[in-house]
Amino acid sequence: MNNKNFTFIFTNAKIISFATYSDNLYDEDLYHTITDEFNNFSRENNLDIELDLVLFSNKNVSSKNEYISIIESNLRKISNSFDLVAFDSVYSKLFSSNLLNIEGKLFNDTNHINMYFSNETYSLCTYSNQWFGLPLFLNYKVLYSNKNFLKNYNEEIPETWDELIIIAKKILEKENNNLIGYNDNENAVFSLFEYIYSFRDNTTSPFPEITDKIVVNALQKLIHIKNEISTADERYNEVLLDSKSIIFSNSWSNYKNDDYFVSKLPGKTKGISGSSYSELIIGISKKNSSDNINAALRVLEFFTSENVQKEIIIKKYKLFSAIKNIYSDEEICLIIDCELIKSIQSVTEPIYLIQNYNNYSKKVTKLLYNFFSGSTTADKLLTDIDDITRIYYYSLNIPIGLIMFIISLIIFFIVIGSIIALFIERFKKYFKFLSLDLWIIYSLASLLYISSEMIYFWELTPLKCEISHAIMIMGSCLYFIPILHKLITNFPRKTRFSEYIKYHKYLYITIIISFQGILNIILLILSSYTVMNVMVENDKNFGLCMTFHPLANAIAQIQVLFNLLLYSCSCILVFFEWNITETYKDIRALTVILCVDGITQFLLTVVVFTNIRNYIVYYTLHIGINLLYVIMNHIYMFVIRIWIENKNKKANEEEVFIKELVKFNSPTTYIINSSSIQTSDSCPSNNSKAKSINNRSIGLLDLHFAKAQNE
Repeated sequence: MNNKNFTFIFTNAKIISFATYSDNLYDEDLYHTITDEFNNFSRENNLDIELDLVLFSNKNVSSKNEYISIIESNLRKISNSFDLVAFDSVYSKLFSSNLLNIEGKLFNDTNHINMYFSNETYSLCTYSNQWFGLPLFLNYKVLYSNKNFLKNYNEEIPETWDELIIIAKKILEKENNNLIGYNDNENAVFSLFEYIYSFRDNTTSPFPEITDKIVVNALQKLIHIKNEISTADERYNEVLLDSKSIIFSNSWSNYKNDDYFVSKLPGKTKGISGSSYSELIIGISKKNSSDNINAALRVLEFFTSENVQKEIIIKKYKLFSAIKNIYSDEEICLIIDCELIKSIQSVTEPIYLIQNYNNYSKKVTKLLYNFFSGSTTADKLLTDIDDITRIYYYSLNIPIGLIMFIISLIIFFIVIGSIIALFIERFKKYFKFLSLDLWIIYSLASLLYISSEMIYFWELTPLKCEISHAIMIMGSCLYFIPILHKLITNFPRKTRFSEYIKYHKYLYITIIISFQGILNIILLILSSYTVMNVMVENDKNFGLCMTFHPLANAIAQIQVLFNLLLYSCSCILVFFEWNITETYKDIRALTVILCVDGITQFLLTVVVFTNIRNYIVYYTLHIGINLLYVIMNHIYMFVIRIWIENKNKKANEEEVFIKELVKFNSPTTYIINSSSIQTSDSCPSNNSKAKSINNRSIGLLDLHFAKAQNE
């Protein structure tokens, strides 16, 4: 049995955990050193804080990816195990929303954060303009040039890719052995964007669009380098550097070897370059107790103080600090190459805008492999890479989008035009079912409903999602307000409630609109909606409006259920008023509308909850179903219904004319009429039987067969 020594420390100090990952002994030593230094500092200054290092490595996790998964899962918990976490800046977007905004909370906040302010650090350590961490140290991608070969052949360090190719080919031809001309770093994603950035026209040019001609030129140069002077397996880059069997290599600046010159990476022309930039960021979990957070802030201040950055990060471990003014210190410049740092043109985008870097990296690496093997073209490669992160929007640029937009506009203007019919005398006879003000409310509902779908064109934003939900809910509600009012006041049996609604119409309207309106305002105040990006393998990514806020979800469900209640009440009242003579045709038209409404809302629910992975299909169905809803609710009621009535009226007139003609020419006319009269006379008899039923005991079916109010 192995002997183990245990040391027990009895202290009242607040224990703060610091989680980080290391894949080499050099970094492990650094983390132990800064932890020990802080604990010494804490004891000397009576801070009552004890820092506990939780070091992940290949001894306790299978890979760095597993460490990232552990940290991600931990930060999402209400109470987690780690107070401070360290992570590579490529995971900034993944972690940022779960980390504490440190601005305004540090002991010497303004000066401390200002020390670190630069375009690179700001882009990597902020989320929605809030600082969620600070870098312990940083790394650049640089060019390592073999001193021995350059001196032997009297060559200078190359400043352009063409110079690098010429020098490497010359040395390779002379040496005639297993020497490698150039090898890249193992990370294909970083290398790709470095090449692209190094082909800018000038130093002030931004990172080009991935489908730009500049990018195609960069890829052509990259494949030329691969074919001419690079044949090695990139996974063994450091092995090649250690063996000195390579002329040029692209690697991270934390690799230390005096046999190589270190310089910025080449570019298309002299003075233009591009180097990937990475920081080890330390952030604080925002879900821990206030005491732990305050203690963690003191640790972060210590790690990122100018003194620790100079004495430990730079002097002891020869790493780069993110504090820019340090590189004006002559003492520091004797230890590291300050001019190199100042000359590097770093590229941070678009790598650091990616939510799932690991997945992105795998996809890009696979696409690049296909490109280098000749199985795909540069244009296809760039389109595929762009599609990994690009979010597509339903717009007029796609044919079906343009068609749906035009249809939406046509229906919108038809609705506006149909409102005019309400004020034309010869059409008023078709609109007796509702009063003028209720028809206007009904029409406004159609306009709101169409508008809610127009928002889905072009880029989605949280605000657009909130507005779309608000006006769709209100539009649906406004449809049922006039219908339900008419059905309640037209109920076969007079009740106090129906009479009250009849004589307090505007109070009824105000209460229902206010209910939905107040809930909409609460949702807008909560700002709960977000655009969730649906990442689709081998297809176009797109955004969906989503809300994950518990209260907002509850409110939205209440709104939907309330409108469903209005719909259900309308359906029930239509059944009761089915045979009322005065509204006989209107009730049947309304029945058609309500049936189609139920079908369209069912179809819309299916679309929303079905995992449709094609944005064109999803939004075409979504918009199309809701336009059908408007067509049935408005155009059917205002246009189609009137056309059918006119057509039937003409048919009835023709039928009457024919009957009159038959009556005039037939000797049996009186017999037929007599028969008709007898049949007609039987109706009052039936009505008398119905009226003999006591009103208090009237049944559901009696209400259904009633032909007038108060039967």
